[in-house]
Amino acid sequence: MSTIGEVWHYAWAFLVVLTLGYSSGLAYVFATTRMAPRGIGAHYAGSPDEREMKFPKSPIELIQTTHNHVLSLSLLFGTLGALLLAARMSSRLRRALIIESFAAIVTTFSSLWLVRYVSRAFAWLLLASGIAMALSFYAIVGLLLVEVWGRRGPSPQVPRKGVENC
Repeated sequence: MSTIGEVWHYAWAFLVVLTLGYSSGLAYVFATTRMAPRGIGAHYAGSPDEREMKFPKSPIELIQTTHNHVLSLSLLFGTLGALLLAARMSSRLRRALIIESFAAIVTTFSSLWLVRYVSRAFAWLLLASGIAMALSFYAIVGLLLVEVWGRRGPSPQVPRKGVENC
């Protein structure tokens, strides 16, 4: 049977590897859009630039992008939220970070459709929500890593009956 300490050691390894994966995704976004409204507009709505012509994303491409990212990010932030619920911190902070991360997912992937089919001006919304999502990701991971490093025993919310101290 695992002790609470072993679970948190697993969580530490999970958080480090997850951060590497998330950060590589941000590197891809930077490489394809320069994380700028003009680049975002070109990536989703197309660009007639002769140096690097980009075609508008088709509905199938947008459905695939939305499907893959909303599912995977929901699982990612759902897992982080579950870990956050076991952490020793303000319930108000936990709630704010969890709500913000899910709101950012919805806003980000709704706005890429708006960029493609309504106006490139929505690239600002996509950029802002993407930044908010990244900030919430790194804040949650940072807080959880601090929690893991400082962990001396089970959280006060975890019943102590039958639980070994680390």
